[in-house]
Amino acid sequence: MSEPQQRPPEPRPAATVIVMRDAPDSSPPDIFMVERTAQASAFGGLFVFPGGKVDPGDIELEERCNGLTDAEASARLGIPSGGLAYWIACIRECFEEAGLLLGLDSSGAMLNLEGDEAQQRFGALRAKLNAGEISFAEICRSEDITLATDRLAYCSHWITPEQERRRFDTRFFIAAAPATQRAVHDGGETVSSRWIDAASALAALAEQRMNMIPPTFMNLRTLVDFADSEAALGHFRSLPEGAIPPITPSIFKDEDGSLKLRLSPEGPVLDLSQASKVRR
Repeated sequence: MSEPQQRPPEPRPAATVIVMRDAPDSSPPDIFMVERTAQASAFGGLFVFPGGKVDPGDIELEERCNGLTDAEASARLGIPSGGLAYWIACIRECFEEAGLLLGLDSSGAMLNLEGDEAQQRFGALRAKLNAGEISFAEICRSEDITLATDRLAYCSHWITPEQERRRFDTRFFIAAAPATQRAVHDGGETVSSRWIDAASALAALAEQRMNMIPPTFMNLRTLVDFADSEAALGHFRSLPEGAIPPITPSIFKDEDGSLKLRLSPEGPVLDLSQASKVRR
């Protein structure tokens, strides 16, 4: 009698933010990427965008979100409710992993963290947040911060293959880097960081100087032709609801024994040994 087939684990909701910084000349915009520590339980040693699991407490900040309601956010994601938590998780993870806080001060201006006092205060708050000594909601309330959820644009949706032990249902977003803040990795979960344009990051992947998983490099491929962050944000904001389908890849072995990843039943196939290239 055959063993009953084990059901794949349910994917956990997650959110990732692709932070773009425009160049002072006509060069392509840079994207902030962090390198995860090799000891990380997920994606160790890989270059990724800041992101992580959606926390149950994220939705507590619903009343502090600017220009977006839960009903509107949920409609954009195609879910009944709770969509705003993904936007909030993006902003929280961006502060935790990149030190950028996409928030507005009491006057409605984007937070200015350039001065020594602000850098020290928010650096200490970030350290406490990453140590679990304070919640993101407590930071926002004590500093009277309104989350700039209107500055994020939803751009893609990836669900981890069913064969994987750890699965995530991840929504990707784009945001422009605040001009008066400096991005830096946390030195814990992430051990290095860099600003790099999409084409250069893909070249580094092809030359095996940066390791990435398919959702990362496929999002880079999508962004490579945008001249600046506003063009990318405008494009994705203009898409109608339901225009971003989930990508549910599957892993299989080809006839030659090489490992392949199919992005969808009729979609392109990736050769995982040449991950920066796509054949249809």
